[in-house]
Amino acid sequence: MKKLTILFVVLFSISVIAQAPTRLFEVRNGGATTTSIEYKDAIAKQAVVDAFCEIGSWTSNLTDAQGRPVTKQQFFNQELQAIIRDRVRAARARTAQKAIVIDDSDLP
Repeated sequence: MKKLTILFVVLFSISVIAQAPTRLFEVRNGGATTTSIEYKDAIAKQAVVDAFCEIGSWTSNLTDAQGRPVTKQQFFNQELQAIIRDRVRAARARTAQKAIVIDDSDLP
């Protein structure tokens, strides 16, 4: 029984180590409806959030539509959402543009 417990702990440890990112972050498929960002550690996550805030011109006096302060994490989430939304919108526009057929058969 003791050997079985040790084996379980070793296998569990290996699976945990195998899942820990070795880089600053990794984007992972979490299933049919989920994609997640896994960070190396809390410092790595804060570095990524800080980078988005620096490039996106976040300030400590930034407020939302209701006048509440926007945290760096909220700003990061909004920026990420905007990037994804803009990509999807551009893809939809490109798809719609490809669907347009101009009939020029009657032109000389």
